[in-house]
Amino acid sequence: RTRELAATNAQLRWEIVERRTAHEALQRSEQRFRTLVENAIAGIVIVKGTRITYANAHFSAIAGYALDKLQAFDDASQIIHQD
Repeated sequence: RTRELAATNAQLRWEIVERRTAHEALQRSEQRFRTLVENAIAGIVIVKGTRITYANAHFSAIAGYALDKLQAFDDASQIIHQD
C-alpha cells in the first residue's frame, strides 16, 4: 500500500508541475497577444453578442469615442458596420 501511495503522490506531483508549466506558458502567450493588440496600428475590437467587450486605442481613435464609452454602447452596430 505504501508503494501505491508513493506512486500516486509522484504522479500527482508530476501533474502539478505539468499544469503549472502550462499555466505559465498560457500567461506568456496572453501577454504577447495583449502587447500585439494594444500596440497594433489597426483598430481592433471584440464584440460578444451586441456588446463591445474590448477595443484597442487605435479603434477608439477611429471611432471617435473613449474606450469606456465604446463599452457602454448596448448595440455595437450603432458604430460598427456588420461586415
